[in-house]
Amino acid sequence: MTDSTILTGVPAYQQANQLWFRALDMFAKAYNLTAISPFWSFTFFSYVQPGQNVFNIPYINQVQSAINHGIRTPTFEAYQQLIGGE
Repeated sequence: MTDSTILTGVPAYQQANQLWFRALDMFAKAYNLTAISPFWSFTFFSYVQPGQNVFNIPYINQVQSAINHGIRTPTFEAYQQLIGGE
């Protein structure tokens, strides 16, 4: 597993993820792109707990539970605002 997959979904990067979405949005607007999307969408629902990574079964179950219960992270809310959602 590479460092990038280990660090994906770490709560310490939640604010950076939100800034990254804003940067993607500015890039898309600057180049008249009609669509752009993040690669890792599971952080819209949950971030990993200490000792987990995104390919860990407990984390996958945690994401599934969040989806089932309508739980969304601030990262999801930031992305939703950028795409013109509620």
